[in-house]
Amino acid sequence: MEWLHKHWTTAVTIGCISIAALVEAWQQATSGLATGSKLPRLEGVWHYVPLVLLITAGIVWLIGRRKSVASSSQSQAIQRSGAVMPGVPTLSSLLGQNPQITFDPKKFFAVAHYSPVTAEIEKNFRIVAEQNYPNDKESFYARFVGIGVVAYQHDVTWFTIYGSQMEALNELNSRGLIPIADLKKHYI
Repeated sequence: MEWLHKHWTTAVTIGCISIAALVEAWQQATSGLATGSKLPRLEGVWHYVPLVLLITAGIVWLIGRRKSVASSSQSQAIQRSGAVMPGVPTLSSLLGQNPQITFDPKKFFAVAHYSPVTAEIEKNFRIVAEQNYPNDKESFYARFVGIGVVAYQHDVTWFTIYGSQMEALNELNSRGLIPIADLKKHYI
């Protein structure tokens, strides 16, 4: 019953086409029979029944198609507003989980450092969003932040892994040959 409620347009369309096919088949099968045959011939208004059923099927199909196109465009708008690119699954969806969001913006902004540079960057981002995405600025902001956060995390990881080697190389460049004990302090 739930399927019928969701897909009533498909059921009506298939039903109309099937009944139209049966009526047409009956008309074709009985058209060559003699007038005294026991099988009744469908005459008069019955000639128009398949046409009416096919028109009804087409209209109902279009109604169902319009509804599915509208719902798919709504789901695409939801994806865009969530800054999820079509075809790019999220990590949460790959793991079959709901996203675990623990970010507290009030706490973050309370301890954040504001400067003239911060104000200039905010102003410039608004300009870029308005120029390039005037109808969907929110998706631009979300996508930019998403990419930026991941890039920042990669930079932190890179620096954590290779930072000690870079510090050791800097010391070697500035001092020349040094004892191994002096190099080991960079790896502790």
